[in-house]
Amino acid sequence: MNLPDYDFTKASKLFKKSEISTSDIADKAYRLWKKQEYEDAAILFCEAARRTQQESLSKDSHYGEAMNHYIRAAFNFNLAGKYSVAEPMLHEAIKYDWPSILPNDVHMVEWAYSYLLYNAETKGKEVFEALFDEAIQHCIGVGRNFPSIHPQQEALLKIALNLQAHESVRHIINAIQSRKPISREAKLLLKQAMETIG
Repeated sequence: MNLPDYDFTKASKLFKKSEISTSDIADKAYRLWKKQEYEDAAILFCEAARRTQQESLSKDSHYGEAMNHYIRAAFNFNLAGKYSVAEPMLHEAIKYDWPSILPNDVHMVEWAYSYLLYNAETKGKEVFEALFDEAIQHCIGVGRNFPSIHPQQEALLKIALNLQAHESVRHIINAIQSRKPISREAKLLLKQAMETIG
């Protein structure tokens, strides 16, 4: 787990007291995330990951929970527009052995790919399609269908339509159509997508 360089003095200023538990740091990070204070949330998630990793090493156990904090730091760096920090973290998190170590959190692989695909919109159709295909294959390998998380399906469909990435559009249409029920907004988006690809 390669934590990015971050200003620990800034992290410590986000604490209300000098002695604070790792759990309290993570809880505060979640609150900041909900308040859309993404960079501060990311810094605290990094600190929670660092501490969890150190604590697990001293207990001679695996630092699985540290990766949960780490990937959430990556999400928040991405949401803060710190893509050069977030993307290497997202790629590292994708390579993590979620099924063996954190089987209840395998969906984090899908979240990581979704953030990378959101960023790929500015990189063009070919980059998006290659990454989308990689996401499908990698998610199959960890026991998930991609994309299966509803809000991400709609967001990715809009990007794929914008890029005219028709194979990706077809795949996402099939994923959305398999949902029950389908929201009115999703139905309208599906109609637009099907009209676009003919």
